[in-house]
Parts: sequence; C-alpha cells; structure tokens
Amino acid sequence: MITKIPAELVTFASIFDEERPLYIVGGFVRDYLVGGRAVDEHADIDICSPLRVDEVTQLAKSIGWHVQEASERIGTVIVCGKQHKYEYTTFRSDSYPTDKGTHRPVSVQFVDSVQEDCLRRDFRCNAIYYDIKHDKIVDVLGGVEDIHRKLIRTTRDSKLVFEEDGLRILRLFRFQSVLGYEIDPTTYDTACKLASRLDDISVERVQVELEKIVQGDNCQQAIRSMYDSGVLARICPQLARGGGLDQNHTYHRFDVLEHSIRCMGYAPKHLRLVALLHDIGKAECMAQDNNMYNHAQVGSEIVQEWMTKYKFSNKEKTLAARLIANHMFDLNNTARDVTIRKFVAANLDILDDLAELMTADSKATTGDDRAISHTAQKLIATRTQMQDRGISMTVKQLPIDGKDLLSLGIKGRQVGEMLERMVELSVSQNQSYTKEQLVELATRWKEKIWN
Repeated sequence: MITKIPAELVTFASIFDEERPLYIVGGFVRDYLVGGRAVDEHADIDICSPLRVDEVTQLAKSIGWHVQEASERIGTVIVCGKQHKYEYTTFRSDSYPTDKGTHRPVSVQFVDSVQEDCLRRDFRCNAIYYDIKHDKIVDVLGGVEDIHRKLIRTTRDSKLVFEEDGLRILRLFRFQSVLGYEIDPTTYDTACKLASRLDDISVERVQVELEKIVQGDNCQQAIRSMYDSGVLARICPQLARGGGLDQNHTYHRFDVLEHSIRCMGYAPKHLRLVALLHDIGKAECMAQDNNMYNHAQVGSEIVQEWMTKYKFSNKEKTLAARLIANHMFDLNNTARDVTIRKFVAANLDILDDLAELMTADSKATTGDDRAISHTAQKLIATRTQMQDRGISMTVKQLPIDGKDLLSLGIKGRQVGEMLERMVELSVSQNQSYTKEQLVELATRWKEKIWN
C-alpha cells in the first residue's frame, strides 16, 4: 500500500462497493511513484469514484464525517474526516467552449469507469489512479511509463487539451519546474501555438500557478521554456522584453532576462519571484532614455502595477516594490557611514531580504556561485554594530515612548515627530541615549531650543 495514506481514508474506502471502489488520483499518486518514495502526509489528496455526490455524502455521514462545498452539477464535494479534508470528484467527462480556454467546463456528463474519467485530465503522469481498497495502481494511459521516462505529455491530442483549458499551459510549465521532467515536443509546440488561451484565464489562477512555478527546483528551465514559447510575454511582457537585451559586458555576462532568471535561481524560495522581477525596469529605461540608470525605481513602479493586476496582497506588493527600489543602493561602496546607518534604519524590517537579493544579484551577474555582495555584507555588519552600541533604529527601540512625552506636555502630532527626531539623532550620531537624556532633549525641543 502507498505509505502515508491517512488511516481514516483507508476506513472510508472500505465502505465503498467492490465494483465501484474509491481511488486516489493525481499528484499524491504521482509523487509516490517518483522513485517509490513516501509522500508528504500533509499533501493534498484528490479522491474519486463513480459514486455521485449525494451517495458519497451519505457514506461520509455514516462514519461521522461531514461535507463542504458540494456541487452536484459538476460532481465535486469536500469530504471532511476527523484529521484531513479530501476533494472528491465523481467520474465524469467534461465539455468546454470551443472558442475559449476558460478553465470551467460548460457541461458535465458523469461516467462509470476510470477509462472514461482519465481522458478529461491534463497530463498522463497525473492520470494515474490508486484503488485504496484493493491496493493497486490503475494506469490506463501509460502515465507510469511517462514518470519513469521523466516526460510530460497530454492525455489526448494536445490541441484539444489546451483549447479546452488554457490554464493547463501554465500547469505544463509548473510540472516542468516542480518535477524536472522534459516536455514532449508535440505537447510543447502546441502550447506555443495556443499561448493566447491564457488570456481567458482569471488573473487569480495565473498568479497561483506562477508562484508554484518559481518555487520548483527547476524553475530556471521552466521560465526559459515559458519565454521561448511566448507564454511569458502573455503573463508579464515587461519581463519578457529583457530577452536579448544586452548589458554592459564589463559587469554583466548575460542579457537582462537570463540574468533575472539566474538571480531567481540563487535567491531563497520566498524571494524568487522578486528576484525574477528585480530588473524588470531595464527594458523600459532603455526604451525611454537609452540607458538603465534609473531601472530600480522604474522597476519598482512596474512591479506594483503588475502585482496589482494579478491580485497579489498589499503586503506582497509593498515588499517587492521596496526590495526592487533599493537593490542598487551603494553598488560601488562609496556611501558615507552615516548614509549607510540611515539606510539600515529606514529599511530595518526588510534588511535581511534585501541582503539576500543583493547577493543573488551579484552571483547572477557573472554566474559565479562564490560571488558576494560587498554592499550586502556592509549593511548587515552595520546593523550588527548599531545593535551592539544600543542605537535606537526604530521608535519602538527608544527608551522613551509617547506616554513619557505626554507627561511633559507634548501633544498631538508633535509626539510622533519628536520620537522620529530622537531616532534620527541616535542613528546620525551613532550614539545611544538614556531615557533621562531623551527627556532633557524633549524638554529643550518643547521650548524650541532643539539642537
């Protein structure tokens, strides 16, 4: 039996008919078959059978489970056990509009066999079923062979598969990124020809797939494939414009896009998307000014607009914009110490991420894994020195607070202004102050004798 299947799911499968058993299908089975390894016990588990939603609901309730989000029209329901949730789908055959790849079927016909159900799925490596009760793999289309060959190909004629659902084109590159498989040439060629089908997909779904793509161990190859296929230009034309855009060979070995792809590869996972987009302003700067001098600020603005379009959270947008706007700070290591201290204090909350981005950027410039960013090292060292000296870099780090200032008769917005001035003084002078010293300063400021 496949290991890591929750015991409660085995119990649930035991009450299904012998002729209509419960199957696990998709990624959970595929991941087990990749080297026969045990899969993550917290992984999503998709289950299916010929039983309709009402029948499955009755079975679930008979053992004390409950259900959520039931849709009898398309045959789906979330079955909730005591420990996990499972997405259940009745065997079906889907019909899609012929002129759009909108992801959602316009009609559904329920069927009774694996042989019919597997043909509605996208790729053969995902169309492998595991009969839980009888402990056996059911592979109608040769998906197991594709896993052994490390190959991604569609379950049917690739033109039909991608015309039905444009999102499958992005899923193709997601599996290339996550699994490291080769894409079947016919499947790839068809994806290139039908890239426009992505225009029919909601931005939210595109965002989810793109984030999964950059998280894969083979994300660099996947992004290159997306560029070559024309898919990247559909999703992020500003980034795709960096393809073939040469840079100063004194410093850069690669064009803008290849540099960005490599930077993504060097960055930690949580920063990969930002790293991929960090030089997105260069093509626009070249078009407008015939140079790239202001690309960090321009790129920051472009990324905010692009991330807004794709419904990223405000927190994600703000972080990306700040990192990109600041990734060129003191590139030549000429900034004065006081300037560096002020920069550290102003960006204290993102400093570690910024240093990681700068380091990845340095490595991607030449392709040298051993490359370092002297700026990043100086920023981190400066922060450490300031911490060791007890320098207040934020208002919260001050030994005095708003209540103390109120007791001195300082009111309104002057309280916040006073606290900010104290931080600025501490940072610029590279000196820590006691509460007593700051109270004296506040009193002098109140009397307008601030020095």
